[in-house]
Amino acid sequence: MDKMFVRWAILGLCVVMVTIVSCGGGKTLVFYDGEQRPQHEVAIIDVSNPRVYVMGIDTLDRKYQALSAKFIEVLPGKHKLKVAYKSWKGRAASPIELEFQAKAGHNYIVKAAAGFRQWSAWIEDKSNGTVVAGIRK
Repeated sequence: MDKMFVRWAILGLCVVMVTIVSCGGGKTLVFYDGEQRPQHEVAIIDVSNPRVYVMGIDTLDRKYQALSAKFIEVLPGKHKLKVAYKSWKGRAASPIELEFQAKAGHNYIVKAAAGFRQWSAWIEDKSNGTVVAGIRK
């Protein structure tokens, strides 16, 4: 084999690996000012569901582009998420707003389900499965 081809192939593989490592994983959006706080002082929202796209949180509204984070770290208090749904069947006509009271030290997860011409989204407390926003289907 040509040495130049092998070098380019290795370089190409390195670029692919760096891209995979930098794009994957658990990207976290820290949604407050100042230094990052200890986990017992904040709430973590898991938005890694591949069918649910977070289009906004509180005052941040992305309108046509979803947030790329897998987790959102917020301070305790009232928060509003705007979420949209997409699956192999299609996408939702309009997003749903979910408003909830985040508690320090809690982890939440955004879930969704689709039915015939309708969909629903909700937020659960991961510690006990309690629905804190939306309607579970």
